[in-house]
Amino acid sequence: MKYLILSDVHQNHNSLEAVLRKEGVHIHGIIFLGDGLALLKKITGSQYPLFAVSGNMDGGHKDIERTFSIEQYRIFITHGHFFDVKSGMFLLYAYAAKNNFDFILFGHTHTSFYYKKNNTVFINPGALMNGLYGLLELEKDFFHYEACQL
Repeated sequence: MKYLILSDVHQNHNSLEAVLRKEGVHIHGIIFLGDGLALLKKITGSQYPLFAVSGNMDGGHKDIERTFSIEQYRIFITHGHFFDVKSGMFLLYAYAAKNNFDFILFGHTHTSFYYKKNNTVFINPGALMNGLYGLLELEKDFFHYEACQL
């Protein structure tokens, strides 16, 4: 199954609509990492299964992290501001070590990032407002990540 990974839309309707036109027919769902959640829900409605968290620009401090599974993969998503990802990855690396996740996906830095540490893959798709997003394919025996640009 292929998932569209988005973060940091920041009310950029054009980029959101463009990525949905480009990738929408190929995906099984959307993983959203914050900053533009209301716009995403408004444009997509219930068209796709959605795994989402709020970012620092979405208001409030609820729904800022989420854990779920797809296939056998254990996934943690967060916007990243409460893990201070703009200053480094130390807090996320420590969190991963304690919780045995297969994937940790985050946003906030507006910069794409892919790194595997021990048994955890860390992914930041970058900011969609800058045309950056990711595609994550998850199957029983393998996964594939692609960093993409509009």
